Amino acid sequence: MFKSSILYPVASVLIWLGCEKEIYKPAGRLFVKEPTAAMLPTCDDTSGFKTSYDLEPRDYIQDCFLATASKEVPGLGASDWTFNNHATIGIAGMGLRFETYADYWFPYYIFQREMINLGIPVESGYHPINSAYYGLSSDDGDVGEAEWDLDTNCASFVEVLQLDLECREVRGNFELHFILKGQNPSAPHSERVNFLNGKFEARIKDFF
Repeated sequence: MFKSSILYPVASVLIWLGCEKEIYKPAGRLFVKEPTAAMLPTCDDTSGFKTSYDLEPRDYIQDCFLATASKEVPGLGASDWTFNNHATIGIAGMGLRFETYADYWFPYYIFQREMINLGIPVESGYHPINSAYYGLSSDDGDVGEAEWDLDTNCASFVEVLQLDLECREVRGNFELHFILKGQNPSAPHSERVNFLNGKFEARIKDFF
């Protein structure tokens, strides 16, 4: 099993200011549609094992700053997805992080379920993405179920439409294609997972 430190006290999440927070449980379920990914010629995006488990809705915390996307298991279907998200700025550029949760002990603790990490330059415009991480956890958030790397055969990107360093906000679009890196063998996951038609509005939390 994969181990990671992704149990967070709710206090570390509720530091965002400006709007009331509560756990939201999506009502939508799986709907089937044709894959819509913008693929490169070498992107064999419909191959590999598929399971609808990877399209089951996850929880998020109601907030003024959220990200949305169509989460797709190619060749199986897609589901509308909402993440909590934030940005950080450091020497190497801007980091973007997207998360979903389980609300078993809310408001005392929240248990992370999904996490996407990636980096881009600190500037507006279209940024091809060549490296990103997507992980899924279970239990109280510290047991990894599966990990995906960016599928570099596919065209992933982040487009920053607005970057306001004074107000510490960033807004844009994204598309990400992932391929399975490793998993707990007792719970197989889809080999490929895409996040399409993504939109995000994030607070820039820290400057380093």
